Amino acid sequence: MSEDVHELRAAERPRAARPATLITAGAKVRAAWARLRDAADRYQLLRQAWSDANNAGAHQPEHDTLGQFAVFADPFALFPDRLKGAALPQLPWPAEPVDRVLWLVGDAAVATPWLPCVAEQDEAWTAVYGDAIKQRQVRHLTARAQAGAPV
Repeated sequence: MSEDVHELRAAERPRAARPATLITAGAKVRAAWARLRDAADRYQLLRQAWSDANNAGAHQPEHDTLGQFAVFADPFALFPDRLKGAALPQLPWPAEPVDRVLWLVGDAAVATPWLPCVAEQDEAWTAVYGDAIKQRQVRHLTARAQAGAPV
């Protein structure tokens, strides 16, 4: 895969590698594009199968309801300036499947892609946000107790 990305980048920017450009591109670039297209199709099928399996079993994350840990085990790697536990911005997820694969092996290569089961997804979320949630609950209960309300 990295050789294919290198071939495309050496010939031209990957996002410019569209049909009109590919017609005049060399055989290596056309072959690299075809392999990346196949990889994008396979990745899309894997993500769809993952989603279908969770939906068929009516499995939904209890904690990671925004899906922050649905694509990467460590999404904070994509945002190194963000404090761990702070809210994450929307992933810069390209719409075009080939662009998505190029992003995954390029800019997003610092994060670990995965297809977690719901329990793993929630476990990853809890590892990041769990302590803050517990502290908030303790503060809430403490405030209720100090106010004389039942806890």
